Amino acid sequence: MNRLENKLPRCHKPGWPKYKPPNEPLLKKPIPPMTQIVGIVCKESVNYSPRDTIVIACESQYTIGGSGEKVTDAQKMSTIKFSDGKEVLIAQAGNTELSARAVRFMSEIAKDRLLNGEFCVANIAEEAINRVRSEMLAMMQPRDYSIEEQKQLFGDEENNFALMIGHFYDVPRETGSAFATGGNPRLWTISLYSPIAVKEFPYAALGTGSRLARFNLSKSHFKKIKWELAVPKAIHVIEQVKGSDVYCDGTVRVGIVERHGVQFYGEDLVREFTSEIKRIQRKLDSEYEAELIATVNRVATKRKKAAVRWQRKRSEI
Repeated sequence: MNRLENKLPRCHKPGWPKYKPPNEPLLKKPIPPMTQIVGIVCKESVNYSPRDTIVIACESQYTIGGSGEKVTDAQKMSTIKFSDGKEVLIAQAGNTELSARAVRFMSEIAKDRLLNGEFCVANIAEEAINRVRSEMLAMMQPRDYSIEEQKQLFGDEENNFALMIGHFYDVPRETGSAFATGGNPRLWTISLYSPIAVKEFPYAALGTGSRLARFNLSKSHFKKIKWELAVPKAIHVIEQVKGSDVYCDGTVRVGIVERHGVQFYGEDLVREFTSEIKRIQRKLDSEYEAELIATVNRVATKRKKAAVRWQRKRSEI
């Protein structure tokens, strides 16, 4: 190292990262919201089917502010109704207060509108999220915030939240059909950090355990899945995430969206499903371990016999 390099500050020496002025915020990748949500679109045929449904499940743990105290009975699933009486199911993840405010804005907007198109609900969700973002900026020091600063604010772990939205919308049917309209299921996800609704199909997952949830969901065949199978599948995936993620816990809640409305599974029924799923899982794990041990023993025995034969041939030589 020459004399000039030796006199340079450490951050300016060759090979070190470039100096970043202190007034420029360091952008961090947003942390996913804590709550785990799973949504499955059950479409039994390419065309309209009266049995088409959307299943959404979430756990109910909520951390109170910065105290770290956890509540396991938070209500994170709700419905909004449009002026024509059609219902939409919404599940919340992340900051409970801000997400509840966004849902309230959506409800206020929806009561004066018709659900008469594919993007009606998505547009309302984007409008509500942007209203929450504007309120957050208005409560801060009045000045122009850069895009990087806004990303830092909205992507912060304590502020960010996400919504999963399920609904049906009417579409024109073929001429001469028995019915004038048919229902099409739609599943959307949107967050405070990224206020653009994303269409999901055939399943979606939100939360810190979303990668594990998506991995487990990807092992199933969703081409023509029925809601009777989707409900226990969603519960099973949430329970698996709860077992590996400390931020997910509490009772699993399940909502089903049909063309004519939304209904919720009772807690007793969900608990019964959960206990049966765990019993089946324990049985399968036990059978898997027994089969694995038998396979190892079988391979070891085969190798041992082969070694004995080889040793016998050597002794004959």
